[in-house]
Amino acid sequence: MRRLTAALALVVALGPTASPAAQALEPTADVFQELTQGLGGDPAKMTEALARGSTDPSGLAAALSPRTLERLRQLSIKISDQRR
Repeated sequence: MRRLTAALALVVALGPTASPAAQALEPTADVFQELTQGLGGDPAKMTEALARGSTDPSGLAAALSPRTLERLRQLSIKISDQRR
């Protein structure tokens, strides 16, 4: 987790010049942190939740905080706008 935190700090330091892929690291880390906390750190449960999320995205979204959902929405918009 320490390496991930350091990588995220670097991405944040890059600011708006960071690639969309790099910008995705921070909200992705939030998703994993929330899943880890919500599922008691059980890797099997986390894997199962992520697998279910591929077929039931709203179910996975229900397990996330409003802050994380908003960050993911903003990232989605940014990526979509860059493809146009």
